[in-house]
Amino acid sequence: MIAKKIAKKADVADSFTRLGTYISAAPEAGEKLDRFWIGNCNAGETLDDLPAALAEIEAVRQKKPKVKDKTYHLVVSFRDSDRDKLTDAALKDIANSFVTALGFEGHQYVAGTHINTDNFHMHVGINKVHPQTHRVLTPFRDFKILERVSREMERKYGLAVDRGMSDRDLTQAPGLSPAAKDHEARTWEVSFQRWLTDNRATLLPEIQQAGTWQDLHETLARHRVQIKPQGAGMVFASDDGQTMKASAFDRSCSKAALEKRLGAYQPRQELAPKGPALNTETVLPPPGLSAQPTPPPGKGYRPRPLDRTTGTPRLWRHYRQRQRAVRRSGGLDRALRTWASFILVEAYSDPLAAVVLLAHREALTILLPSSDPFHRPARISEASLAALRVWRNATPWQQTTARPAWAEKSRLGSAGVKVDDLGNLIVPFRSSQGRAQGRIEGVLLVAKDGSTLTIGPVSRDSLHLIDPGRTLQERSSSQRAAPKAPVLVTADYPSAVALAQATGAAVAVARCEADLSAVAAALSARYHAKATVITRKQGTGLALPSTLAPAELRSRCARAVEDKAMLLWDSSQRPAGRDNPVLAAQGVQSYGCREDDTGSLLVPLRTLSGRLEGVAMLRPGEAPSQTVNLARGPLVAMIDPLRELGTDRPVLLAQDYPTAAALHRATRLPVLAVQDPADWQATAEAVKSKWPNASLVIAMDDTRSNREQAQAAGLPLVAPVTPSGRRVSYADLTQPKTAEVLRDTLADATKDAVWQAWRSGHAPDRTDHPVMAVGTLRRGVRISDDGKILVPLRNGHQRLSGVLVVSADGEPLHTVTGQPTPEKAGKGAAPAPQPLTHVVGGWEKKGSTGPVVVARSLAEAVTLHRETTATVILTTGRPEDLAKALHDRGRPVLLAGKDLAIPQTKGFDAPDAKQKAALRKALTALTLPMRQGRGTVLGRGM
Repeated sequence: MIAKKIAKKADVADSFTRLGTYISAAPEAGEKLDRFWIGNCNAGETLDDLPAALAEIEAVRQKKPKVKDKTYHLVVSFRDSDRDKLTDAALKDIANSFVTALGFEGHQYVAGTHINTDNFHMHVGINKVHPQTHRVLTPFRDFKILERVSREMERKYGLAVDRGMSDRDLTQAPGLSPAAKDHEARTWEVSFQRWLTDNRATLLPEIQQAGTWQDLHETLARHRVQIKPQGAGMVFASDDGQTMKASAFDRSCSKAALEKRLGAYQPRQELAPKGPALNTETVLPPPGLSAQPTPPPGKGYRPRPLDRTTGTPRLWRHYRQRQRAVRRSGGLDRALRTWASFILVEAYSDPLAAVVLLAHREALTILLPSSDPFHRPARISEASLAALRVWRNATPWQQTTARPAWAEKSRLGSAGVKVDDLGNLIVPFRSSQGRAQGRIEGVLLVAKDGSTLTIGPVSRDSLHLIDPGRTLQERSSSQRAAPKAPVLVTADYPSAVALAQATGAAVAVARCEADLSAVAAALSARYHAKATVITRKQGTGLALPSTLAPAELRSRCARAVEDKAMLLWDSSQRPAGRDNPVLAAQGVQSYGCREDDTGSLLVPLRTLSGRLEGVAMLRPGEAPSQTVNLARGPLVAMIDPLRELGTDRPVLLAQDYPTAAALHRATRLPVLAVQDPADWQATAEAVKSKWPNASLVIAMDDTRSNREQAQAAGLPLVAPVTPSGRRVSYADLTQPKTAEVLRDTLADATKDAVWQAWRSGHAPDRTDHPVMAVGTLRRGVRISDDGKILVPLRNGHQRLSGVLVVSADGEPLHTVTGQPTPEKAGKGAAPAPQPLTHVVGGWEKKGSTGPVVVARSLAEAVTLHRETTATVILTTGRPEDLAKALHDRGRPVLLAGKDLAIPQTKGFDAPDAKQKAALRKALTALTLPMRQGRGTVLGRGM
């Protein structure tokens, strides 16, 4: 999604009615109205209400007759692939979000979506005059607001992400303004600002050598450049009206700096009258002016194509000749207004223009590239399909059925290619030699069945380069001593995409197998690169089968691309166990770690997307060492066995792997161990950006640096505290016995409802409740301040995972589990939480084989526990399911109320003598172990 403001032209009067009519009529060629609505107008919301709404808006605008610009025109462009996702409700929400963020909440506006041959876009025309207050609002720095809202809407509706100004691509000219980018996107011609920037090394010394304003004017005139005041500053201007702020070109060219050096601004003075002056005496310039004449036209800034490809010079000459002819005749040809419109029209009749068309479309994607270099290929415009159809029908295809069909690869991305109307990939090939370096020589069409068609004069060393990380850069002779950048070379485009995705390295595609060596030599000469040829058969280069999984593919190519992290990770395949010296000393377990032959622990360091880019090596008694690739973004050691990253669960940030493992054992939350404990703020910001809905908690020691970083990031810093209230280091709390200390420390920050409920009670004594006379029960539960009984519920690993709250008279009130409420069964429903249990009288000993009684309530369990020494269990699930599960494990099980009759009592009241005798008789018949001589003791206090 790309949102931009359409600025009002100085020579065009402001008319909201004209804009509203334009939005509703979609008058451009090939364009049609898709959807339309009106906002904040009493006249209505539909297209039929437009005349009345425009009259209402114009009436409001009459309240500010002196304001010349009362309209804000916004255009939001979407990817064609996202059109199906954008429902009416979504489009209205997107429009309202932009209107509100710009400060126009309550302002009247009209909005409509247009469909044309190029893209799907939305126009929003906003009345800047508020209908009630009549104040005129002009947003400040609105381009940042538009970018922020665009990113928010992309995340909200799952749309394709387009980069904005905050993540500008490195291939852009430095400081290229939105106006210059709009000019290039509209005309496909090099902007005046780009030309100034590219020629800065030549222009700046001449500007700085000028001694007077007239010298400066004459110097710039030699380059067809003017300098003049504008607003509070100065601008450089071209003959066609394009401008660039002088201070943006260089600080020494600001108005203050120039007037300090040259005095107050003076306009340029002509040295001689215009036109030829034959047989006249030489006119001397006034004192202080330069007598150097202005050079003839032809030097300096002149319009030229943004990108040069095969056939561009001929087409450009034809374009300029037709422009001059139209100007002489005084006619008007809309196809000649810009180079872009000319190419679009010519592509219908001139097949060579389609190559130029593809090249310029690629140049635009370079200016505003996608954040994902492997997004699905975009379709080319209808204007170029006619030329492609001619080529496809007139040129024989080359049958290469041995090549795998790219359509069968479900995750194949485009990596800079297009797709035509038949689904053929259009892969551009660029020259690698001479002055034509980087220019498109031709394209390769790859059909779904693997057959190919070459269009254009593609030379042997031409290539298609996939380099999302921009690892290849041209080097001068003085830079050749630096290490060579690795690059892989293959003749199969699908394999090239798979290699780039798996390795992250640059991959070059040759036209055919016979050209592999020529392409490798060209890469070595141009980039001083270390090229490795990838083939299918044993012989030259690295032979790889086409059936390798991405992980295996990366491992096979690790040495060729100098993937240090993967080489170290693959050096040992043995998983680290509890007997590892490092893990045993810290008392933690391994979460995806490995160990080498020396017992060193290998901890994988990954990007937040999960890609392995580093390995930390921990040795007993030594400081950790790291082997890290050049990665984008911070690296972390991820501990998330339940795969909860990206959900609304809290995420902990830890200072190293041992403390991260201990924190996960205590909290069962996802934990990220940072790569650099001294500078973790960047990692925190990246986590917040990737998972905005997750609650991030900084679980690190209470140091000055950590406090400052937490305050700067606006995140809670939770330092460990012992039960006595003394602050300690997390490094001292990695042993299993300290798990409850860690959980108690983080309970409030992580909103651990189970631990908070359990912590709210206290260990009971006999006087807290009559049932506490049963000593084993007293040691297993807690009593809240209001007299309720808190019964701990544990999972299969004996972890406290829930609390059953029972009233003083034995009635169950509610259960705190911290688990989501089970959804109704159906497709996509989350699995039901595992049932929890409570063993009355404490935990069972490991390896117990005695009889088990499954009770239905705590009161029933207390009654049974009084009379028998057998294990009595409560469950949050169905008692029948627990009985069956225990029976399947070979334990003798009795289900209360079914296999064993229990007398009905009120709450925790002990059964009377008759009921007790019947119960003991039933227990004896079932050969359960009985308690002896305790009747009088149990009766006391009840």
